[in-house]
Amino acid sequence: RRRPLSELLAPALMAQQRGPGASGASPTGLPVRGDSGQPYVLETDDIGGGAMGRVYPAEQLTTGTTVAVKVVPRSARSRRNLLLARLRDEHDTLRKIHQGRDQEGRDFVVEPLDAVTENGNITHLMMEFVGGGSLRDYLLQHGQLSVAKTIRLCSQLARALRAAHGAGVTHRDLKPSNIMLDAAGDARVIDFGV
Repeated sequence: RRRPLSELLAPALMAQQRGPGASGASPTGLPVRGDSGQPYVLETDDIGGGAMGRVYPAEQLTTGTTVAVKVVPRSARSRRNLLLARLRDEHDTLRKIHQGRDQEGRDFVVEPLDAVTENGNITHLMMEFVGGGSLRDYLLQHGQLSVAKTIRLCSQLARALRAAHGAGVTHRDLKPSNIMLDAAGDARVIDFGV
């Protein structure tokens, strides 16, 4: 019988007794506690990444929910401060969009859920997990979209950008790899940290 990750790691998590913001040295495999006090365990295999860091799936141990966690690598010594500043900007930008008035549009922007702050810097950004892959991956695998899917996605992207612009945010790097698709094929715009 395969035991859930939360069941396997719960004793280790409880033994740590860390306060908010204490994340440990390893980016994966160990529990981290978000600023909200919620515990998360990052999986060892990343699901993507770019110039700012890597993104890992993680389990929120209290609820069993899967989230995506963007982590600034500790190995990026010379650029670490810049990357940490960009991660904080992305966190603040996503919160600004999700606190905005455009409920319909923000449904198509990835939602920030929590963060880990160390010494005043956000080192981990927890976001909703969108498990369908990127639009780029979809296009590489399936070729062009049907007219109906194109119209639906363009409408969702227009609503997402309207929500962002209504919050005073310009994306500046909208491309198929920064558009995630959920299981139903609906869009979520990601990577507001550029």
